[in-house]
Amino acid sequence: MNAPIDHILVPTDFSDHSQHSLLYAASLGERYGATIHLVHAVTLQDTGDMAEDASFPDIEPFLDRADQAARQKLDAGVDHGGMAEATVVKAIVQSVNPHEGIINYASEKGIDLIVIALKGKSPLSYMVMGSVTERVIRYAPCPVLVVEEGDRDFVDPK
Repeated sequence: MNAPIDHILVPTDFSDHSQHSLLYAASLGERYGATIHLVHAVTLQDTGDMAEDASFPDIEPFLDRADQAARQKLDAGVDHGGMAEATVVKAIVQSVNPHEGIINYASEKGIDLIVIALKGKSPLSYMVMGSVTERVIRYAPCPVLVVEEGDRDFVDPK
């Protein structure tokens, strides 16, 4: 017997690629009556040039500003392009890198499926997939659906 899909996680960085993955999640959420978890990972990407004797900077103000900016984008709403009716949970996680935040959230919330975007269309992107997507696929506690915009879309963006 197959397990139901009750919780779908959609990582977002607010790019067009992540918007496209939300179309798929909205379609699946409507079909299965699943809750969609729209998650943005706030990370410290670059600490800048630090002198050898400098201490690690206080990241709390940075995280607070990033958290506030992400909440404004999430609260502004995310257009899924259709009329899908699904419950959406918006969350922000803080982590050292995005894939850890996504994987930890999926584990903690009992996510059944992750729908994540594949960025780029170069041959190299097909081999490497992008570090976040590749690591989510590798370490996720549940199945991962990787989507990209293209000719084989089964969800009509209109």
